[in-house]
Amino acid sequence: MSTTYILLHKNIPVCAFELETEVVSAVVNEKTAAHLPLPLKRIVHQASEFVSEKRDANLLLNEEGCSLVDFWLNDRTVPVNRKNRYKYGGAKNKLAWMLENHACSLDDCYWIRTKEERMTWEDVRLYGYDKVDILTQENLADQAYYNNAVNSTLGGELEKYWFCQKTDNGTELFLCKKTSPSNDILIIREKIANMIYENQGYSKYCRYQYVYNTEHQLVGCFCKAFTTESLELITAYDLLEEYNLTQQEDLYRILAERAEAYGFPVEQTREYLDIQAVVDFLITNRDRHQGNIGFLRDPDSLKIIQTAPVYDSGSSESMEYELPIDTEHTRVNGLYHTERECLEHVSDLRKIDLSKLPNSEMIEKELEMSGSLSQKRKDFLVKLYQDKIAVLKSMQAGQ
Repeated sequence: MSTTYILLHKNIPVCAFELETEVVSAVVNEKTAAHLPLPLKRIVHQASEFVSEKRDANLLLNEEGCSLVDFWLNDRTVPVNRKNRYKYGGAKNKLAWMLENHACSLDDCYWIRTKEERMTWEDVRLYGYDKVDILTQENLADQAYYNNAVNSTLGGELEKYWFCQKTDNGTELFLCKKTSPSNDILIIREKIANMIYENQGYSKYCRYQYVYNTEHQLVGCFCKAFTTESLELITAYDLLEEYNLTQQEDLYRILAERAEAYGFPVEQTREYLDIQAVVDFLITNRDRHQGNIGFLRDPDSLKIIQTAPVYDSGSSESMEYELPIDTEHTRVNGLYHTERECLEHVSDLRKIDLSKLPNSEMIEKELEMSGSLSQKRKDFLVKLYQDKIAVLKSMQAGQ
């Protein structure tokens, strides 16, 4: 037996769908389609591909359209590649757990209710933080709030959860991500990226703090939230997927154009991408995929206001030791296939002042925080950092 659900953006209904094990029927309200999640706006742009019939302002979706809605729903759940995914929501199906919690997120203003429920945005919104756990730094590492509703839409392969801290200025929201002690380099790399951005005088990055367990092993990091009820996150993937552009060649150019369509200056997007790409190269972050590039928009006007602070620079656990790792051919899960390709699309390599980079001793000192890396691996990463600075000097001279 199917259940009918309503997808809303704040209090604006944008799509109704029936769900069994998958979406079996769906209707988009053409009058409110501007508020659809960007990947679902393809339905309006390419109606002949996704719409079977139009009745007044209602677009009845065909099988391909229903599949698009189904993919968006499942992409919003805790991902299947998260190692401890079975702990989230108990034994429940992850989609069912998310829908039970109205698919609410602290990243954006989308949510879902059943057709019978008489609820509003004010009833389900998480931004008052009254549904978020209050934690102190002392219990971050050993507390796992798997059943907390606010975490049912968090993506990524590492465990993540929202928490709050009370300060003299009120309650502040933070996001913690954790890893095993054997993968502490993923956390250390976030701090190395922080050092570079700070030395460059670039302020648009997430400032991470370490999390230790009771044995003083490095097991995570956390940063202050950068989304609010008036600034929601949309990713590069969202912008590109609106017009099915995720597999195109010149993604730097296309992404800047798509952001411009929502009121954001091209030059600001280019600067953001340039600085990120160079820092990622220096620290060997191999995971700057389209979901790890973000913009913040006003959920009411739908205009992009600013770039998101640079986040998730720690790289990917699955790619950490994949070869080759050098200055030329290192494969990445990014806008392009290798580090070198990413650098070749940077419009201005001089956005990074090489004279202001942390020196090798500072990198070595940060790597000493690792309890899992061998000395040989630490020496290799320091040498790689030095080699990459030399590559950038050569490329800057030739640009």
